[in-house]
Amino acid sequence: MATAVLCGVYRAYLPGYARTVVELLSRTLVRPMTRLCWSLWLLVRRMLCHLPCLLGAVIGGLTTGAAFVGAACAFSDGSCSVSANVSGFMVYYAVGAVPGVPLLAPDAYLAFGLLFLAGAIGWSSARYLHARSPGGAAARGAALMLPAALVVTLMMPATALAQNTVYAPGRMLTEALDRYRALAAGPDLRPPPSRRIVRSGDVFAAADTLRRYLIMLGDVTDTLVSGVGAEADTIYDDDLVQGVIAFQVRHGLEPDGIIGPATMAAMRVPLSQRVHQLEVALERWRQLPDTVPERVVVVNVPAFRLYAFERDAGTGRPVLRMNVIVGRAQGRHATPLFSGVMRELVFQPYWDVPPSIARAELLPAIRRDPGYLAREHLEIVRGGDHDAAIYRPTAANLSRVAAGDLRLRQRPGPWNSLGAVKFVFPNRYNVYLHGTPAQGLFARARRDFSHGCIRIENPAALAEWVLDGQEGWGGSAIAAAMTTGMKSRHVPLARPVPVYVLYATAVVGDDGLVRFYPDIYGHDGARSEQ
Repeated sequence: MATAVLCGVYRAYLPGYARTVVELLSRTLVRPMTRLCWSLWLLVRRMLCHLPCLLGAVIGGLTTGAAFVGAACAFSDGSCSVSANVSGFMVYYAVGAVPGVPLLAPDAYLAFGLLFLAGAIGWSSARYLHARSPGGAAARGAALMLPAALVVTLMMPATALAQNTVYAPGRMLTEALDRYRALAAGPDLRPPPSRRIVRSGDVFAAADTLRRYLIMLGDVTDTLVSGVGAEADTIYDDDLVQGVIAFQVRHGLEPDGIIGPATMAAMRVPLSQRVHQLEVALERWRQLPDTVPERVVVVNVPAFRLYAFERDAGTGRPVLRMNVIVGRAQGRHATPLFSGVMRELVFQPYWDVPPSIARAELLPAIRRDPGYLAREHLEIVRGGDHDAAIYRPTAANLSRVAAGDLRLRQRPGPWNSLGAVKFVFPNRYNVYLHGTPAQGLFARARRDFSHGCIRIENPAALAEWVLDGQEGWGGSAIAAAMTTGMKSRHVPLARPVPVYVLYATAVVGDDGLVRFYPDIYGHDGARSEQ
């Protein structure tokens, strides 16, 4: 920081031609000590003569120094994301933009570069900042925000400076990222060559290569290497099968222990791509609010998993987790990524059929089969749940449904597509969590089957957690509401729960191993192009 102060003084008072030379040296970073010597000499020479301007130099130097402190911390352990973004953003914009602002341009560029390399600023942010480089109109306007940057940086709580993300899953990703970067930079780790399907007990010449590959990734313990004879090195034995199953589980594949095309494709993904997945996943956790809610539900779309965190969401493990089904990757049914606040549960809900589903799927089936409506417990209505007017299924009324004047809905019951309970967190996408009578789909490894909403495997457990402590809603009351009666019941939450729907194709499990999931919507690829 002292260096930054001196550099600010030198830029304010050094003659133009000398400043150009020194800035050139500083920009190349070949002789950084030259800059320090000039600054020190000028500080001694000018301090007593120009005290009125010294305050401006000190402020500029402190701001630059704060950026360096944030960058150094971030570079060492991936921390300081909040202060680094604030100070780095402000310095990069303001430096050199306004005549008389005593900041050294190379310092700002270096700070910005360190922040980017450390991961405190993402690539999309880098492009955004670079497009508005110093000297432009945007930079001149942003220079006025320097005092705010200084105040925010200096008043930043120590806890914010100590973490790259306040969420435990994000911090676990930071540790995993270091490990995979080391693997990618180390000796070449190659998967076993195979052009055929390999099953348990098969002769497999690359068995030893497979064993060492799985050991490096943590799917097989290195104790299994000792005592392995030459014969075992050519057999796809039970230990390797279990290691491959562990690998398949970690990569969202069917855990059958068979080395088939999908498993080999996952093994052949370069470690550099796995590093990229970890980086993108970490950046998405960093984009969540800096204050961890007391209770929060997180849905990770490509992992097809839901997690509920309580009280120690920033330090502990989820208190509840379950499989989910998300929107289909094919067509225009992808589950959107957003955050909301769960404010209400609806037991025995009606399913109000979205107009797009009614027109594309249900109306053709109803017109082909007049008994379809009754068999699927559907009705044509207008109005709310309890005061809706029901219309006869005539051709004219079906046309009104197609036009949007009337709508289709499914009555509550065990046949209802939303199951016995719906979790409502209002959003512009009309997406919510709900149960489903089609429980068999949860056993599949890949679970993108819905039209966009999120089906949950164990709605009763989530309802108990959401309503925990709410008077009159113990386990028996929830079970009764889900199993008896055919009338919808709306229950406002005494404690609303934030819900984050995010997209992370890399997740660290309780065992410390990384789970990688297919980029079903192509969001990671789009991130790379940005």
